[in-house]
Amino acid sequence: TDSASYLAQVELQADGMLNGLQLRVFLNDSLMGTTALEGESHGAFSAEIPIAIRQPKRWWPIGYGDQYLYQVRVE
Repeated sequence: TDSASYLAQVELQADGMLNGLQLRVFLNDSLMGTTALEGESHGAFSAEIPIAIRQPKRWWPIGYGDQYLYQVRVE
């Protein structure tokens, strides 16, 4: 396949204003998506960042090829 969609779901804990904060998702050290946080939080909340992966590497069953893993980081 030429591309794959991925929805990064992040659980966060914050107390205060979120305005001006950004979440960034990296895939193998490449910036793949960002989202701005707005409003105010008093505890746990979640955020979602959609990303698209061009020409994803496939995961093959044992004996049929490599089992490629992507390194995902959120800042």
